[in-house]
Amino acid sequence: ESSKHRLQIDAVHEQYYSKYNYLSASSEGFFSDNTLYHELSLGSIQRITNNSNDQSLQSFLGRINYAFDGKYLLTASVRADGSSKFRDGNKWGVFPSGSLAWRISEESFLEQSEIVNDLKLRTSYGITGNQGIDALATHSPAVVSPDFNYPFTGSTATIGVAPSNRLANPDLTWEETAQFNIGLDAGLWQSRLTLSADYYIKRTTNLLLNRLLPSFVGPTVVTENVGEMENKGFGVSIGIIPVETPGWDISSNITISRNVNKVISLVTDEPIIPGETYGDVLPVWIEAGKSLGTFRGLLFEGVYQLGEEVEAAEYGRVPGQAKYADLNDDGIISEDDMTDIGNGNPDIIFGWNTDIRWKNLSLNLLFTGTTGNEIYNIQRAKMMNLGSLVFHASHADYKDRWTPENPSNIPSSRDNTEILSTQFIEDGSHLMLKNISISYSFSENPLFDKLGLNELKLYTSIENAFVLTKYTGYDPEATATGDRDIQVGIDYNTFPLARTFKFGIKLNF
Repeated sequence: ESSKHRLQIDAVHEQYYSKYNYLSASSEGFFSDNTLYHELSLGSIQRITNNSNDQSLQSFLGRINYAFDGKYLLTASVRADGSSKFRDGNKWGVFPSGSLAWRISEESFLEQSEIVNDLKLRTSYGITGNQGIDALATHSPAVVSPDFNYPFTGSTATIGVAPSNRLANPDLTWEETAQFNIGLDAGLWQSRLTLSADYYIKRTTNLLLNRLLPSFVGPTVVTENVGEMENKGFGVSIGIIPVETPGWDISSNITISRNVNKVISLVTDEPIIPGETYGDVLPVWIEAGKSLGTFRGLLFEGVYQLGEEVEAAEYGRVPGQAKYADLNDDGIISEDDMTDIGNGNPDIIFGWNTDIRWKNLSLNLLFTGTTGNEIYNIQRAKMMNLGSLVFHASHADYKDRWTPENPSNIPSSRDNTEILSTQFIEDGSHLMLKNISISYSFSENPLFDKLGLNELKLYTSIENAFVLTKYTGYDPEATATGDRDIQVGIDYNTFPLARTFKFGIKLNF
């Protein structure tokens, strides 16, 4: 390190190990309900199952940070990760990255500026790896269960062993994402106005995915490196301090982002259906040229009414049952008539955070929201007792189902309606007051000195105060797959959004 040069070199090693053990014991056929789980051995049918696997990850990282004159910044790194999830030859992945930044505000032509106090241009490129697969995805473990026992000789049952529902794929390798980013950070008028803007392009290769297999194969799912996809988009954050006085402070920050996703290529010409099911249905598919999170299903055209008996009979239906578009005109409603019916990815994600202080009283508001995203409300479909009867409760819409006396557009109770249809695609756009908090800080007074008290603050807050949305489900942010892009926007087995009230006091001695 010198007056103009600063160099820092880091070397990091990380070792991670995890072991998973699972044990389950069950029994049925008790002679009395008084025993049950208190004495499992009294059941006539007993099952003990267990599962165990372990995984490890070893990582090495080398990083260089260089700065010249506080204006020109360079970072370069190389990371190597070895995962036990992959077979020999594919265990290790090497992921380089680098970034450049130019702090323009430190240049002589801006040093005396009364408007610009901070201005930085930055760009970066790097490759990251993903090993988010099952620990045994490259193996086919055997399953030992009483369900597979068979009495080959006499009456004594031989313990049965069967392959698991997962087909081994020894050729799996690291999923890699190469990302280019360019951004700008600015602060104006002593940072009373701030701006941060980014544009990025991400290209993912060897995309890891659980793919559903045809029933004749035996195993139901296989993990594969299925193809290549691209994400590109932008993010903008604007901060402003319109008021800053001894009595008043107001600051606000707005964020807006957009991401466009596209599958570039797949290992097959046919759409791939991921292996995850929701209530025995498969709501999404992946197809080259389209985005992840594309919902599949039939086009719901209403309900056959009285007077449409002939038209309904052509498809083996009667008035009161659902009407779907026969896209291939073969006279049969089947999976061949399924098409793209929605997408769970939002067009825009936005947020607004503002702080207002008047003397000792403070108010904070946090709004979040999305536009343009759709939600597959499978939970609503199940609760309407349509398709597979998983739930015992009924949705409120079910009360308005079709009857001869009530010719509504909701299929009748005797209809085995397809869950995968536009009937259950809803607009997920929303605006939510995520948090509102109010606090009051008491000014110092002689009593503070007597008690040895430095600070006294009272505060209260409400989380999830309200939401404005057309969505009929519990939570427009709910998704059965968390943050996973492949199946975002699927609402299944979710709980109502909790509104939380908090009250507190802060004492600092």
